[in-house]
Amino acid sequence: MSAQPLIDPARQPDDALERTLGVKSGGQLSRETDRVRKADRSRLIVISTDPIDWYRANVGGSGDAAYGMRLGTPSSDSAWAMTNIPWPAPGPCRVLRLHLWSAEARTAGTATARLRVIEGGVTTDYTFSDCQLNATTTQIATIRIPWLQALRVAKGATIEGRIVTAGTFAPAPADMALIVVVGYEDEL
Repeated sequence: MSAQPLIDPARQPDDALERTLGVKSGGQLSRETDRVRKADRSRLIVISTDPIDWYRANVGGSGDAAYGMRLGTPSSDSAWAMTNIPWPAPGPCRVLRLHLWSAEARTAGTATARLRVIEGGVTTDYTFSDCQLNATTTQIATIRIPWLQALRVAKGATIEGRIVTAGTFAPAPADMALIVVVGYEDEL
């Protein structure tokens, strides 16, 4: 076992905290962060985000069938139409947050967020069971997904928002919204 230099807690409180309790102070974290930044200035990352808003009126109990959500598009100078247009990814991105809500609180069954990604002619459905209206979360469900675990979507792929409701979902019909936030990784 190697000998550690003595620390005077009165003069070196940060070092004493780390050695005795394993806790780093704000000053130590700041110095460590600066050291890492100086070591790798070649790859600084900026995350930009886009929210995608989908809506659907009159959602009922569907079993495992999914309701396709709709994007709002202008139909005249004073009106909006709801259309089934998939969202095209303008660059490689990741799904970082989902928000699902109903105009009325759910009283029975479940409603779960699902995304359909179509890439190179291959269709894949991703169900986000953590973003679900249920007995605990009755009107607004929201999740945040860490960058490294987030669903990756390639440039040119399309995303469609969907909601899967249990056959017992109530109140039905319900007006619902799904907002998905995607993030892009850009190097400086």
